[in-house]
Amino acid sequence: MNEALDNSVPAHPDHLYTWVDVNNYFAELARGGLWPSWLREVDGYWDSVRFSVDPSVASTEAWSWIRSVLGPLTIDQERQLLLLDDAGRERPLAIEFVNANDIPSSDRQPRWTNRRVVAELAQPLPAPRPTPHDMPVVAFHSFKGGVGRTLHCVAAARRLADAGRRVLLIDADLEAPGITWMVAESTRMDFAYEDFLALVHGTIDQTYPEAISLGRKFLANQELDGVVVMPARRDRGRITPAQIEPVDLLTTDRDPYVLTEALAELGHALGVDAVLVDLLAGASELSAPLLLDPRVLRVFVTTISDQSVRGTAQILRELARRAPARQQTDPDCGLVVTQFNPLDHDGRLAAVATEPRSTDECRVGGTPETESAL
Repeated sequence: MNEALDNSVPAHPDHLYTWVDVNNYFAELARGGLWPSWLREVDGYWDSVRFSVDPSVASTEAWSWIRSVLGPLTIDQERQLLLLDDAGRERPLAIEFVNANDIPSSDRQPRWTNRRVVAELAQPLPAPRPTPHDMPVVAFHSFKGGVGRTLHCVAAARRLADAGRRVLLIDADLEAPGITWMVAESTRMDFAYEDFLALVHGTIDQTYPEAISLGRKFLANQELDGVVVMPARRDRGRITPAQIEPVDLLTTDRDPYVLTEALAELGHALGVDAVLVDLLAGASELSAPLLLDPRVLRVFVTTISDQSVRGTAQILRELARRAPARQQTDPDCGLVVTQFNPLDHDGRLAAVATEPRSTDECRVGGTPETESAL
């Protein structure tokens, strides 16, 4: 790996207020491939920073590299301290070196926040196997709320059902479950996304027997003209946070793409033709396990506002880096532009379509399709 800094990473961090900033800065170095071969992991705590190093490396080499990336004024080698930004008083973190051979290998998971700062952050997540039963899983996402994401997800499900396809429609927005409110008065809600997550969480059997059998039993009563609806929760009146989240499934004894696997198995058991999922807006861990799975057809909904477009482009760049398409069957991303008026916005549409695919690094499996909705 390249052990020198380049223009993509600051020569030294602007501010180090706490150990959180220290971890974030070293994670940035790792993602940029700016990581020496002798360094296994950097782990910051409230009172110290631990560097897991190969025992064969000389301490002088380790200290030299640390000074080069943090700056000489941030390091007190004599006292073995990292000096945080202060306001008139010293705020040090002790620097500790531990044997890299005692550190387990990194377990990469489809999360936005990396639990461990390791060299592997420069590499994409491991490629998943083919989707079970070739079940199409489609996830609707938006950087901002209020852009029409849920409306388009429901409209897509309805369009497929009108064409004779059966669809499993899932409200995975566990913070503001819009689909749940839409259907609350028109269908029973005996089985919800939270139930499914908890049942999958409770087993390591990759056939997910309880989740599939209970889902097949109760979701049969939640079908509306070809659309099987799984609400976010059974009690729409509850506004407290969910007790179970998708990232809770990401344990070392499961496939890292367990959520897609389980949803595909459920769709197959229900006999549907596709699974459509409405995700929470923004870079949330509630959405990460599906967004970071290249087998999922990810449809991004945006208005023409600068914030929405640029945020969508940033999400695409992260996906291209972390979860690029590597199989012929991995679908391209989709882009839906909403709240578009050709009389006022015609000149802006081309720029909106260009921004998310302006560089090769922004491509996730291919060129996103662009649609406009009036």
